[in-house]
Amino acid sequence: MDQFSGRRSVSLQESQSGEQPRILGVLQTVSNTPSGLNKLVQWLEKQVKKQGVATAEIQTAEIQVVMEATNVYWKRCAYHFAALGYTVSVVNPAQIKFFAKSTLRRGKTDAMDAEIIARFGLMMRPKSWTPPSALLVEIKQLVREREAIPKQLVRERNHLKALQQGQHTSQLAVRLIRQRMRLLERQTQSLEEAIRQTFAQDCQLQAQLDC
Repeated sequence: MDQFSGRRSVSLQESQSGEQPRILGVLQTVSNTPSGLNKLVQWLEKQVKKQGVATAEIQTAEIQVVMEATNVYWKRCAYHFAALGYTVSVVNPAQIKFFAKSTLRRGKTDAMDAEIIARFGLMMRPKSWTPPSALLVEIKQLVREREAIPKQLVRERNHLKALQQGQHTSQLAVRLIRQRMRLLERQTQSLEEAIRQTFAQDCQLQAQLDC
């Protein structure tokens, strides 16, 4: 599955033991939106039914959805299919690039990318991806915000220092800079407390923190 912010191309393939992969269907363009992903699932079910697999059996038909970890664009699709019970694999783009070279594939189109990703999934059987817990996602977001504050404080301090060394210093500008610095310091305390409280909601995460 080749993907980016606006659309994705899809290649559905299968491989029997000892046989070359066989393309079952190709979907040139699917919107990377909830409605687009729903249409993709419907298309997938239709293609599988053509192969003689009942719709009710799709969830247990060992269908593996493979995609590249391109920025954050893969997440919506990965979560969508994981929630439906499919096996999801998220692969480093460098692995796909190396695999394409090793198979002497040339050319660069969305459909070709989707085909090589599907073939990679069949031949390499990448490990499945498990969605992180909501608490872990929240902790990562809070930590990311906390890590951004020191850089912002440095910029404000440098700004204040440069302002104070000038020929004329606006006291209003100085006051506003100091207000922003105090705000950042308060945000640091709030984020650290929120991180501690979030960790405390999960015994395993809390145990890791106490180590």
